[in-house]
Amino acid sequence: MMELDYSVLFVVSAATIIIGLILHNQLQTRTERVFLWAFLFGMYLDCGFGAARVEVPHSYAVMYLVYLATAGVGFAVVVTSFRAAGARKCRKIDWRLTQTDATHAATIGFWIYVASVAFQLIYPTVRLNLLWNPPVPDVQATFNFGIAPEKAVIERLVGYVTILCYPVYLWRLRTYAMRPLLLALAVFGPMYLIYCSDGYMGRGTMVIGAGVFVMLLWRNHRRGRKYLAVTVAIVVPLALIGSAEYARVRHAGRLSGSGSVSDDVWAMVDTETGLPLNAAAVIESGQRVAPGDLALWAVTLPLPKVLTGSIVTFQPNNDMAEIITNKPEGAADFSVTLPGIVGESFYFGGPWFYWLSAVLVGGILGA
Repeated sequence: MMELDYSVLFVVSAATIIIGLILHNQLQTRTERVFLWAFLFGMYLDCGFGAARVEVPHSYAVMYLVYLATAGVGFAVVVTSFRAAGARKCRKIDWRLTQTDATHAATIGFWIYVASVAFQLIYPTVRLNLLWNPPVPDVQATFNFGIAPEKAVIERLVGYVTILCYPVYLWRLRTYAMRPLLLALAVFGPMYLIYCSDGYMGRGTMVIGAGVFVMLLWRNHRRGRKYLAVTVAIVVPLALIGSAEYARVRHAGRLSGSGSVSDDVWAMVDTETGLPLNAAAVIESGQRVAPGDLALWAVTLPLPKVLTGSIVTFQPNNDMAEIITNKPEGAADFSVTLPGIVGESFYFGGPWFYWLSAVLVGGILGA
C-alpha cells in the first residue's frame, strides 16, 4: 500500500483546482472548459497525485504545478487566438475540413493504415488463424525475451507507413460517427488486428481507443448524450476491475476469484499513479540530454532510419528506462519504463527549461 504525505496531497490537489478555476474563467464555451478540465484531471491522476508519495521529493510537486500552470496558459492563449479569428472564419475552416473527410485521399489513407496493421499477420509468416484463435497475452514472456531482434527492411517500411497514415485514419473516423456500430468496427477492428499480431496490447492503447469512440459519439449524437454519460458511468468501474484482471492475465497469471479483485484494483492504482516515483529517479540521477544531441535527434526523428541508418545513438525512452530500472538495455528482463510527461520534460530541458514543452502541449490541446 502506498504511503502518502497528506499535507503535500492537499497542496497539490488544492493548487490544481485553483489553477483550473483561474483558467476556467478565461474561457467562454463549454467545449473549451471540458477540454481544460479533462486535461487537468488526467495530469493530476498521472503526474500529480503521486507527488504526495513519501518517496518523492517535494521539489517534484513544485515542478508539476509549474508545468500544469504553463500548459494551461498555452492552452488558454491558443484558444483565445482562435476565438479572435472570428466564429464565421472558424466555421468556414471547419466546413473545409469536413469536406476533406469525403475525399478519396482520406479514404485511401484509412485503408492503407488498416492494411499496414494487418500486414504483420501475413509477413514473414501467415498467421491469419490468430484472428479466430487469438493468443493469450503474456507480457512477462515478452520482457524475458529481451530486446526484439532487428526487423526486416520491408517490416520497418510498413511500420513507417502505419505511423504516417495514423492521423489520416483518425481523421477519417469522423465520417463513421453517425453510425455507432460501424464506428466501433473502425475503431476497435485495427486494435484487434494489432493484438493478434503482437500477442499483447497495453491498457493505454485500449483507453485511447475507447476515448476516441466516446468523444466522436458525444460530439455527433447530442440527443443521446445523457444515455452515453450513464453508460460510461456504469462501464468505468467495471473497466477498472477488468483492467486489473487483464494485468494479472498478461503477466502469465489467471483470472482471480472475487476475494482478490479489490487487491488487484488497488495494485493497479498504485502502479498507474506511480509515475512521479520514476520521475524522481530521473531527476535525482543528475543525467540530462546534451543540447547538441537533442537538436540532432529532433531534426532527424522524422527520417526513416531504414534508409539513413543510425544517425545518433541518443534514444530517450531507453536511456530514461535504464536510469529508472537501473538495468542496461539488452538485459533479459529490461523493459521501457518512463517517468511521465513532467519527468521527461525535465530530462530534456533540465531544471530551468523543462516548462517549455508544457507550452507546446497546452497549445496543441488548445488547437
